[in-house]
Parts: sequence; structure tokens; C-alpha cells
Amino acid sequence: MERLQLTLILTFLAYTTFGQQVELEDLRRDTLTLNNITPTLLWQHYGLIKEEVFEVCNYRDAMGGILTYDELGGLPSLSDSTIKILKEQLPLFIGNEQKQSGELSLRLRPLSKDLISLRLEHHGPEYGAVIRGNPADLQSSIGWSEINIPLAGADTRLLLGQHTLSAGQGLVLSAPAFPSPSSREFFAKGMRGSTSAYSSHGGIGVDLRGRHWHMGGSLDQESFGLCTHREFENGSVGLALRDSLASVYGKWYKRSWRVFSEAAMHEQVLGINLWQNDILTEWVATRDENGIATAWLMSGRIPNGDWNVSWLTGRLRGTWRQGNWSLQLAQHGSLKTTSAPSFRAVLRFQKGPYRMEHHRHGQTMGILGRMDGNLRSSKFTAMWAACSYGGYPIWLGIPYAPGALSVKAVHANYLGFWASWRNSGWYVRGELDLSEFTQPALSVQCGCSAGLEELVPLIPKIRIALSDYIRRINRDGHQ
Repeated sequence: MERLQLTLILTFLAYTTFGQQVELEDLRRDTLTLNNITPTLLWQHYGLIKEEVFEVCNYRDAMGGILTYDELGGLPSLSDSTIKILKEQLPLFIGNEQKQSGELSLRLRPLSKDLISLRLEHHGPEYGAVIRGNPADLQSSIGWSEINIPLAGADTRLLLGQHTLSAGQGLVLSAPAFPSPSSREFFAKGMRGSTSAYSSHGGIGVDLRGRHWHMGGSLDQESFGLCTHREFENGSVGLALRDSLASVYGKWYKRSWRVFSEAAMHEQVLGINLWQNDILTEWVATRDENGIATAWLMSGRIPNGDWNVSWLTGRLRGTWRQGNWSLQLAQHGSLKTTSAPSFRAVLRFQKGPYRMEHHRHGQTMGILGRMDGNLRSSKFTAMWAACSYGGYPIWLGIPYAPGALSVKAVHANYLGFWASWRNSGWYVRGELDLSEFTQPALSVQCGCSAGLEELVPLIPKIRIALSDYIRRINRDGHQ
């Protein structure tokens, strides 16, 4: 009888302990913020690669905390998709309520067929919308709007317009356009709005999220998509559908090990990675109608910098950073398909606001000098570049401008100067191309991006100006 009582007591203790662990894990996730999350959880549960984890944590420790999500845009390792994941899944502080925010931006593009580009954005606790297009051609505008509805204990979003639906490794549904250089594991899942027609659908989307589950659906005039996802203590499993295609995907993680996979009829993916002693090692195998392709990636951290190297379908890539110096190496052309692949290298030295770069790709060489600075409340950038083209292209990083690529592809001899200026939402970026000394070319891009709250005091003046303008048109037309 005493043994039976002891067994019952031990069973009860084990049951209550397991239940407390589960609830404590749920409570820990519910109280996580971007300012208190550990590096391990950033990697395991939110999908940040090693470079991004250390950069976020080092910045947070140095600044004493992250006050706004805009600060993440200044961290070079963070991609737009990673910043979007952190915004959606991690609050800055506990108990923060989502406040209404809006932005209206107008951009002038002298070299584009759309001379004017207008973007209107609004986000609130129950409703959000984004639209982008040319005011002179409203029919070509693209955007989306969403409504948040609490339904049966789940967070429900109804999305109308352009959107993407992601799940698994992207074999059936959407996948990231720019994969990480350190890992081929995808973490994006669910519905998100889009202002681009690339890899997105225009129609109706529904997104439901619970504590440990997720469901998403997409419907447009040509196709439909569906995904369902269930999380467990040491992994997850899900199902993805797109028209007649279907796949099963899942993940399993234990301490420093992670296994991710997705299987469809036309393609299968299996990946394993290990993060130990500050080194991330990953092996990925993909099988399709062309056979089996493998990839190997490794990245690590040294006292004053970090490194990563990868072998993807016969192509070698690598990066090394040490103090103010960095070296990037990328192979163009696979050893399996060409007998003479080319290698592109970038050697960079940066100290404070000053940067020098040397580019080499085959017989093509280029050199670049750049300076970034602040003047009172303004930010400015000045840059020059000179390239001798030898049959292989190189890519130069140019000053940032909203809504435009910050990269220039060089396919000919080039000599040019760049400058940009930003202040309180206003920006100007210009290029002086001296590649042809007898015919220099000057291009300028300018615009304004201001919050709606800053435009509210101007609404009466805008209304008076429009009324006066309409009155003048009617009067002139009548005469």
C-alpha cells in the first residue's frame, strides 16, 4: 500500500512538473520582447542567422535597449524579411499596445516611365492598408488592406489585395526572394501583404493564429492556396497546398541540432544544421527531376570578426571580416556546367564614416571611395567610383534612396560621382556620369516621406488651395 501511495505521489509530481514546464514555456514566449530575448531563442524560434543574432544583441547591449524598430534598419546584417519577422512577432516592451501610425510618401523619378510614385501607408490595432502607384494612373496602383478580428480565441486577419502565402521551404508556396548566405532554412510562414506583383497574388487572404497553431488561405481569380501549421515542444509539422500541388513539411530541434524538411511530388528538401562552439554548420540536399543536389554551409565567429563559407550546387562563396577589413569571394558559373568559372572578389576597408573598396571580377577592376556623415539633423553621403571593364560585370553599392535599388551594375568602363541628402523625410540623390567626357550625364531623384500626423495641420491649407484651383478652372472654362 505504501508503495502504491509513493507511486501515485511520484506520478502526480511528474505530471504537475511537466504541466508547469509547458505553461512556463508558454509564459516565457508570451513575455518575450526584442529587449529581453536570449540569443539562443532568436536563432531557434525566430530564425535569425548567427550574424544577425550577434549584431542585434551587441547593438542592444551597447545602446542599453532598442526603442524603435527603425533602429534595426541600420544594422547591415539584417535583411528586410528578418526585420519584418521581428516587427510582427516580438514587441519592444511588455504591455505595449499597437498604436496607429501612418505615412505618406511622394517620390519623383525623372528616369522612370512613372514620373511620380505615391505610397500611402496606415497601420492600427484593427485595420491596416498600404497602396503604391502613380497618381496619374490609379488603375495601375497595387496594394493591400487588412482587418484584424478576434475570433474564437484566435487572431484572425482578413487581407484584401496583393499578398503572399508562405510555408515550409517554399516548394509549393512563396519563398524568400533573397536567401540567407549562412543558411537555407526558411522561417517565414503565413500571410503578408505586398506592394509588388512579383511572386504574389491579388485576391482575398485569411490568416488565423493560435498559441501553437496557424492556418492561412489565399484565393484569387486563377488559383488558391492553403497552409496549416502545428507547433510542438521540439518541432513543428504542416501541410501546404497550391492548386493541384501539395507538400508536407516539418522541423525538429534538440539543443543545438535542427532538422528541416519538405516533401512534394515534384521536389523534396532535407536539411540538418548544428550550432556549437560559435560555429554553424549546415548540410542540405534537394531532389527534383534533375537529380539530387547538395549544399554545404559553415559560418563562425572570431574575437574581432566573423566568417562564412558555402558550397552551393558547385559554386563557392565566402566572407571574412576582421576589424575594419572585410573580404568577399563569390564564384560565378558552376564547376559542373562550365570549365572556366569566374571569381568575383571585394576587398573593403571602413573606418568610421570613410570606406574604400576594391572590386575584381576576371579582368574587370573597380575602386570606390565613400563618406557618410551627419550635419545637424541631415544625413549626407558622397561617393566616387572608377571601373575598367574587362568582360565581367561588378556591382557597386550606391547611396540609399527610398523606393530605389542601392546597387549599380557596371557592364562598361565607368567613372562617376554620387551624392545624397536626407532630412525630415525629404531626400535627394544624384549621379554625375563622366564615362563619356564629351557627353556627361546628370540624373537626380528626389522625394518626400512624411508621417500623416505631420500632414494633419496642412489639411485646411490643402483644402483651400484645391477649392481655389477648382474655382479658377470653372471660371476660366465658363468664360
